[in-house]
Amino acid sequence: MTGRPGRRAGAALLVAALSSVGNVAVSLAIARSGSIAEVGHFVLAFSAYAVAVGCVRSAVTDGVLAGLGTRPADQREGAAQVVLLGLVAGAGMAPAGLVAGSPYLVLLGVALPGLALYDHMKVMSIGTGRPHRALWQEALWTVATFAGVAADAVLWHSPVAVFAVWCAAGAVIGVGAAVSAGLAPWPRWGLSRPATVQAACFAGQHLITFGSAQLALAALAFTAGAPVVGAIGAARVLLGPATLLVNAVSLLTVSRMGRWAGYPPARRLRGSRRLVLVAAGPTAAIAVGCALVPERVGRLALGGNWAAARPLIPVLAVEAVAGLVAAIAYAGHRIERRAGRALALGGALAVVRLGGLAAAGALWGALGVAACMAGLAGLSVLVWWGSYTQVLRSAARDESAWRTRDTISSTSELVRSP
Repeated sequence: MTGRPGRRAGAALLVAALSSVGNVAVSLAIARSGSIAEVGHFVLAFSAYAVAVGCVRSAVTDGVLAGLGTRPADQREGAAQVVLLGLVAGAGMAPAGLVAGSPYLVLLGVALPGLALYDHMKVMSIGTGRPHRALWQEALWTVATFAGVAADAVLWHSPVAVFAVWCAAGAVIGVGAAVSAGLAPWPRWGLSRPATVQAACFAGQHLITFGSAQLALAALAFTAGAPVVGAIGAARVLLGPATLLVNAVSLLTVSRMGRWAGYPPARRLRGSRRLVLVAAGPTAAIAVGCALVPERVGRLALGGNWAAARPLIPVLAVEAVAGLVAAIAYAGHRIERRAGRALALGGALAVVRLGGLAAAGALWGALGVAACMAGLAGLSVLVWWGSYTQVLRSAARDESAWRTRDTISSTSELVRSP
């Protein structure tokens, strides 16, 4: 990628890196000064944040990016829709936090409209060719996060206060980004009924896919033991650079493919395949580098967990690359507005994932789980790309039929004319 697309890719990578640094800082601060129960409340709240923001992005942000070439006015409506969904989700989380005695969920529920708006503005800035705005957003949030962590270490000694700073800073920056872009962040929906159904289906697909992955890991702790989950987590730490690139590509995929919406189906398919080569090539190279990390570096990074994580890294590297390839085909379903198909496929894969990982963990331990994860990622590639190819071929046949009808109609009119 060169020129402007190359700058957007570099900016997306830097944004993903800054986001990871801030999240790690918060996690380490809470893990260092909080009790094990408090850490559990934080993990639950952070998982809820990831699920909620991901669902909002799937329902609204990706749809706006997918329609950039045909529905540019949606950019102004998207922010209002995101705030509305954030309010609805937050209205459920805050009371749940009060009932569960979790101040983390309460804080998240209050801040969620602003946090969802933050994510929306960040992704939109990168997708519409204004990456400097996303960089400023992420830089400000990272600085505020580190200020909160430093204040906690010197003054507060309160993990909840660190999380409160993180939530409040993200929410305020998100609202500020929307206002500076000339958007009024007042809650409003405004989508037609068919568009609402599509948004709900794509949000449901994300909830099923992401939720089943989290549920599968939780189930592994019971069926195979916590050491298996720990080994998987440790191996993924060393695959962090590859994961970082995957996250950066995900910020660009929908907007890139959305610009092809007016092209013929065959050209859209060729473009998607080229995108796989451009994105998966560097990711595979980085994943191979992570898999071949010297033992001295591995022990320095993971300490005593290196022995358990080492055999899993090459297998999980395959999973990372295959997951990226599958995600591009899934994004194609978003562009083609095949919400029902995406929901059905995501649900079927979720069932296989839950059963497969539970069985693999119980029978073969950590290496079996890693191999199963890689195999499921490969299955996802086959399913999503097979479906996407079928969708585009069907669209090509429909276009050909319409052209044939138009030709026949024009010929008939010429014959009837005097």
